Amino acid sequence: MNGNKSVTGNFSSLQFTLSTAVEPAGAGFIVKNPDKTTYNYGEQVTLTANANSGYSFDHWGGDAAGTESTITITIDADKNVTAFFNEMLYTLNITVDPVEGGVVTKTPDKPSYSYGEVVRIKASADSRYRFTEWRGDASGTQKNITITMDSDKYVTAYFKMKFRISGNVIYRETDIPLSNTLIDLSGDTTGSDIADESGFYEFISLDTAETYYTQATRNAGFNECCILSYDAAIAARIAVNLIPEASLEERLSADADCNNDVQMFDAALIAMYAVGIENPQSQIGNWGFSPADRIYSSLDSNYINQNFNGIIVGDVDGNWVPDSPLYKSNSVKKEYAYLTDIETAIGDQISIPLIAEGDQEIISFDAGLNYDPEVLRFVEIRKTELSESFQINMNDSRDGTVRIGGFTLGSITDAGKYLEIVFEVIGNNESTSQVELYSYRINAEEEQQGIATVVIPSGNLTEVPEEYLLYNNYPNPFNPNTTIEYQIPEQGRITLKIYNMLGQEIRTLIDGEKSAGSYAINWDGMDNSGQPVVSGFYFYRLQSNDFVASKKMALMK
Repeated sequence: MNGNKSVTGNFSSLQFTLSTAVEPAGAGFIVKNPDKTTYNYGEQVTLTANANSGYSFDHWGGDAAGTESTITITIDADKNVTAFFNEMLYTLNITVDPVEGGVVTKTPDKPSYSYGEVVRIKASADSRYRFTEWRGDASGTQKNITITMDSDKYVTAYFKMKFRISGNVIYRETDIPLSNTLIDLSGDTTGSDIADESGFYEFISLDTAETYYTQATRNAGFNECCILSYDAAIAARIAVNLIPEASLEERLSADADCNNDVQMFDAALIAMYAVGIENPQSQIGNWGFSPADRIYSSLDSNYINQNFNGIIVGDVDGNWVPDSPLYKSNSVKKEYAYLTDIETAIGDQISIPLIAEGDQEIISFDAGLNYDPEVLRFVEIRKTELSESFQINMNDSRDGTVRIGGFTLGSITDAGKYLEIVFEVIGNNESTSQVELYSYRINAEEEQQGIATVVIPSGNLTEVPEEYLLYNNYPNPFNPNTTIEYQIPEQGRITLKIYNMLGQEIRTLIDGEKSAGSYAINWDGMDNSGQPVVSGFYFYRLQSNDFVASKKMALMK
C-alpha cells in the first residue's frame, strides 16, 4: 500500500444452457417454458414431454429424472435432459361366431402391431357355413378387408349355416327329364336355376331359419299330337269317378279348363282338341307341375329330392316324350285291313268302315282321312249299334281332310263295324281318286293306315234317266259283297234297305236326298250293327217318291 486505494469488484451473471433430446428420435417433442438459448443461474425451467402418435412418454433421463411428463428444473449448470418414449403396440382380437363356422387369417400375423400398421384379414367359411358379415371394430360383408391399427381392435366374423335345396324335374312319374325347366326361388332370398339335361336343379348357401318358396315353369317341348280321344275317355272316367284311384298328375292333366275340377266338360274339350277343334276355355297344351310349389318355412336342414313332376294339360295317359313330332305314332304304321278299292258311280255314296275285331276293349278311336274334294264330298259319320254310346267329334274345316274322334264311358267288346265315314261321288267319268286313311288308332294302341282307290268307270251314264229302275244285284249269289244298281228320273228322298225273309230290316244302305241319275252301291253282307249276316235269302227294297221296287238275292257262305 503506498496510499489510499479504492477498488471496485465487477461481477457478471453466469449463463447456462439447457439441451434437450428425445429418445427414440421422432417419438415426441419437449416444450421448454421459458424457451431461451441460455438461462441465468437459479432460473427455473418447466419441461413438458409430448408423445407423437404411436408413442407414450416413459421417463426423463440425463440431468432430469422422473416419470411425470411435466417437470421443473433449476438451472445451476449447463443441463442435458432426455425424454424417453415407448412405442405403443396394439393387439387385434378376432373371434368367430359360431366357433365352428369358419376361420379368420391375418396378414401379417403378429401378436401386436405398430401404430398405423395395416392388417389384412380374410374370413373362410366351413363347408357347412357361409360368411355373412364383420362386426365390432370392422364392418361389411366382404370376406377380405383391411384394418389400420390405431388402437386395440376387437373384430368378430359372423357365419351362418348354409343349406341346400335340390331335386329333379321329370315328366309325370317317369324317368324322362325335363331339361330347361325354370325353377324360381322366392322368399327371404330370391334366385332361379334352370334344370340341366338330367333335369337336376339346385340352390346352395341358403340361410338357416329363413323362409323359401320354389316353383317350376316351362313353356317349351309340347307336341300337340300327344292328345288323343283316348285321353278324353280317361278324363271322362275320372269325372264320373270310374277311376277313383286316379293320381294327382292324371287329375291335373284331365282338368282341361284348369278350374281345379275334372268334369265331363273337360273330356269334351280334350276330344275336340284331338280332332283339331279349338275352344277358348281350353288350356290344353299348357305345362303344369305337381306340386304347384314347395314351401320351406324356417329352413333348418338340407332338402334333397325335392322333385317336380311335369304334366301337359290334356295328356291324361302321360305318354308324352320329348323331341318327337308324332310321339304316339309308331315308325312303321300297320296296314289297315278293311280298306279296299271301290268301283262306283257319280252320285253314289261310298263308306269307309271302322271295324272292331273283338279282341280288345275299345273306349276311343281317332281317324284322319285325306280325299280329293273334286271327286268326293264328305257327307256324314254313321254310327252302328256298337257305337251308339260314343261321343263323336268331327272336323272337316280343311278341304280334302276330315278328322274324326270318339270316346265312351262304356266300351266295344264285340266284333263288327262300329262306324262308317260316308262320301258322295261327285267326280267325272273315267276318273280315279284315292281315299287315304293316313292315321287310325284304337285307344292309344298301334297306329294304322291305308289307301283305297276310287274308280268311276267310263260306262256310267251321265244322262238323266227317263224312269225309275231297280236292277238285279251282281253277283248273285254272292259272298260277301254284291253291287246294287238303280236309277231315278228326278231328285228326291230315297231309301234302299235290306230285309230278311221275315221282313225284318237288316241294313239301311241309303236314306237321304239324291239327284236324278244312275247309281250303284255295294253291300258288304253286314247288318246295321256291323255284324256279318248269316247265309240265306234277302230282299233289297228301293223307295223314292211314289216308286217302290224290291228284288231278291242270296248270300252263300
